[in-house]
Amino acid sequence: MKLLRVGLLVVVFAACAACTAMGGSQQPTAQTGQSQPASSAKERFAQVLRLLENGDAAAARVELIAYLEQQPASEVGRDLLRQIDTPAEEYFPQQYRVVELAPGDSLSTLAQEYLGDVYQFHALAKYNGIKQPRQLELGQSIKIPLTDYARSQFDVPASPASTPAAPAAVSGASKAEPAQGQVDALHRQALNEFRAQNLDSAIALWDELLLIDPGHESARLYRNQAIELKEKLTQIE
Repeated sequence: MKLLRVGLLVVVFAACAACTAMGGSQQPTAQTGQSQPASSAKERFAQVLRLLENGDAAAARVELIAYLEQQPASEVGRDLLRQIDTPAEEYFPQQYRVVELAPGDSLSTLAQEYLGDVYQFHALAKYNGIKQPRQLELGQSIKIPLTDYARSQFDVPASPASTPAAPAAVSGASKAEPAQGQVDALHRQALNEFRAQNLDSAIALWDELLLIDPGHESARLYRNQAIELKEKLTQIE
């Protein structure tokens, strides 16, 4: 059965719809002299996301170019343009893991959870040969490219090319049990906060964890992704 999902992008659409409802600046048309609403950067960005989720990358690219003229410093916008223009096999690594779509999943939620970037849903769609990201099926298999972030999520060791020497395994006796239990609890709590988009809380929890265990690479990776995501969300506000 086909399922329609909006996922995390609904927040962006709702905010931009509110901007539209409140009204915007008016500009005259060249042909009629009548006024029509000028597209704000938020409205244009929301339109880009809508077009990409509907599989119209060509029209999205046109809107995205206009958006970048309004917001030339937008890293999110530039990355979306790279996703449109770059073949998926060049944007993402070839290695992947497969997950199945669960109720409530979308490519945007999977991109957030496994890639650390909700806006990489378009590249993820291309990677899986999905023409319309909105039209997915429950239980559908989705390939998740093994980026560094995805490797930490799946607990897959880094490839030899990216890590010259693998760290030695830590035995159970090398750390005090109470400290290790506290680290694990903090990491789980931080992940829950991160997935709920409570980025400040997640970052604070990972800061606390890294004070106890400075060598916790997964916590460090997730913390960096949370900071980057927070910066990206700030840019489109």
